[in-house]
Amino acid sequence: MNMNTFCENAFGLKDRRTVVTGGGRGIGRAIAEALAAMGAEVCIHYYTSKDKAQQVVEAIQADGGKAWAAGADLTDSAATKALFEQVNDRWGALDLLINNAGDLVQRCKIEDFSDELIETVITTNIHTALYSSREAIPLLRKGTKPSIVNVGSIAA
Repeated sequence: MNMNTFCENAFGLKDRRTVVTGGGRGIGRAIAEALAAMGAEVCIHYYTSKDKAQQVVEAIQADGGKAWAAGADLTDSAATKALFEQVNDRWGALDLLINNAGDLVQRCKIEDFSDELIETVITTNIHTALYSSREAIPLLRKGTKPSIVNVGSIAA
């Protein structure tokens, strides 16, 4: 049994409605493509990488998967709410949220972080996941086997 077959059987991702924040590049792209390959329908969230997100959508669709892209600044509560209103309008429910959006912001030693940089890091890497989770939960409650997965990287 290959890994995709194992994951399909173990996690039942076929037709699961999924949002991957930061899905246009890096880890988010890999997650989105893997989920789509296992049968999930994926919303590729982007902030500034619209073209990259559209490339992911096209790659998934070329492989027979289902995907669409939606943009939002997830550090903004109202913009996050609007993103999940789009999800609600399209699907009416959500099965899986992958909180992957985040950024290193600035490369420097932590002892050199200014108070402003600390606030930016917290907003970019924590507020985004909290805002997204808060807005997703009502949709997840209507979903099948709902889950939230939080992804961390060196930035987090």
